[in-house]
Amino acid sequence: MANLKGIFKLCREYVRAHRKLLTLYIFLCVFLGLQSLASPYITGNFIDSLISSSSGANIIKYCAVFVAITLSGVIIGYVTNRLYIKLQTTISYELNKSALAHLQRVSYSFVKNQDTAALNQRINNDSNALITFYISLCQNIVINVITVFIGFAIIASFNMILAEVLFVLIPCYSLAYSIFKQKLFDRGLKLKQSQTDYFSRLNEQISFIKQIKVFGLFDSFSNRLNQVFTRTLSCAYGYQKVSYSFSAIDTLILSIAQVFLFIYGGHQVVAGKLSVGNFTIISSYFALMMTSVRYFFSLGKSVQETRVSYERLNGIMSMPVETVGKIELNKIETICTKSLSLSENNKTIVSDLNVSFETGHIYSICGFNGSGKSTFINLLIGLYVDEYKGDILINNLSLQEIDMYSLRRRSMGIFEQNPVLFEDTISYNIQLNQDELNAENIIQAIDILGLRDFLNNLPQGLDTFLHENASNISGGEKQKIALLRAIIKNPDVLLLDEPTSALDTITTKRLIEYLISIKEEKIIIVVSHNDEVSQIADKTIWLEGGKQVLEGK
Repeated sequence: MANLKGIFKLCREYVRAHRKLLTLYIFLCVFLGLQSLASPYITGNFIDSLISSSSGANIIKYCAVFVAITLSGVIIGYVTNRLYIKLQTTISYELNKSALAHLQRVSYSFVKNQDTAALNQRINNDSNALITFYISLCQNIVINVITVFIGFAIIASFNMILAEVLFVLIPCYSLAYSIFKQKLFDRGLKLKQSQTDYFSRLNEQISFIKQIKVFGLFDSFSNRLNQVFTRTLSCAYGYQKVSYSFSAIDTLILSIAQVFLFIYGGHQVVAGKLSVGNFTIISSYFALMMTSVRYFFSLGKSVQETRVSYERLNGIMSMPVETVGKIELNKIETICTKSLSLSENNKTIVSDLNVSFETGHIYSICGFNGSGKSTFINLLIGLYVDEYKGDILINNLSLQEIDMYSLRRRSMGIFEQNPVLFEDTISYNIQLNQDELNAENIIQAIDILGLRDFLNNLPQGLDTFLHENASNISGGEKQKIALLRAIIKNPDVLLLDEPTSALDTITTKRLIEYLISIKEEKIIIVVSHNDEVSQIADKTIWLEGGKQVLEGK
């Protein structure tokens, strides 16, 4: 029950906004269920009518009733299906989106170490599984409770002994469920986890296609996929074994009940205590009641299956989010670090850094590959806000006190070493929906980076759509667009990680001149192996193994 309460609590938050639609959906489902319950009674009476009457007049009457029930069922069924699609799809999307929004605010170091494709697939599948279960449960509990009470009342009105047999069978189902409950959960969890691993391996067959071709890894990657498939198949067999055993016991109990009904009911018909029509009614309602009783105990199996999705999704949504302060700074004037250190997986990335940055200066961060330069930049912009030791102060305020989301969006221009462009227009990738950007700044930056001719030659200019990984433009153009994004908002701080690695000589020179021209009002921090860029720095900070080994002009 604790698991069911947890599932309901999580889903109810997202269902609440759609409760009127859900109520209408359940009402229509109940109406359809009542129609189905009426059919066996009509059929039984029709059979007795045929046996006892020499006239065929009743045939037309019963046919008319069945036609009316069928037509109304078809119409209401269509509306009900439409409502279900709207409810299931919309609520699952909202839960999925909420989980992703939460994940975007947890520790950056956690997310960067995940297989994001597999994680996304897992969140999507688990969200759909939870909402599908919730809606189905709301609908089926009402319908099956009504079925049990109406069926019992009708059967009892004909024969109390047959009605009582149903309640003898309930403990049998309860015992079967208690035996298989934990096994169903454990095997289900193992299967879902292996399916996530399989999806991850499946995804890498395409996402690493260049590396597969370049290094001739066809057989190696095929073997990687085979290994995880073998594990997944083994888990599927394990789950199937437990699931089938539970279903087999369920079927056995039902068969015993059915045999009893045939023997006892058949004798009642032969003895003249029941008519053929009455036996048909009893048999039909007996089957309906058994189906409803079985539902409540097979519900235990469904709960254990859904519990896997709940535990995984709840695990993500209960992860602590990173600290975000409430202070919004209007301008960044100084940044400094005091005894700054960061470790990941017991490995020191940055160690005991004491560095100050002030407006009006250009700073160059130098060092060999793996010396911690990019991590240092990520620390300064607050991506490891809860994980470092020491202090990072902006305007003498701790990072934890400042709303870094707002500060990065408004006051920091960031260029990454491997810039990412989104599958959208060039305009979107430059502005990122920041409508307040100055048009003059955009035009000026386009000229500085030599993008005017490139954009003019595109059929749709800034509205040109970029493909996945910006595969329809060159590496240099990709880098220029990412640089354009960093500088057009006229930020207080520019943090540029290898900004000239794919630029031509002329564009590099223009960028250097631009940085010199704006430095009086900004803090400019550049990570670069380009000597021309390093030479314009007012101060150079050398890192080695995450430690500062030298500081100078």
